[in-house]
Amino acid sequence: MAAFMKVLLSIHEIDYQKVHDPGLLADILDEKNIEAGLDTDLLIELSDYAVKGRYTFIHEDINNVKSMHL
Repeated sequence: MAAFMKVLLSIHEIDYQKVHDPGLLADILDEKNIEAGLDTDLLIELSDYAVKGRYTFIHEDINNVKSMHL
């Protein structure tokens, strides 16, 4: 969904920080009075969940490798 918000900002020729932060992107859309038709609270909650799911395994893999070399 962050990609969708970035597309909306780009279509409207609005500069924005190149980040994956749905809250920030939603704020910019609101400031510019652009209706995205999204439940931003749910989007932010789901994004936090997705990031944890995506990056938790990397942290665990790094710790496993470190323990193997000790």
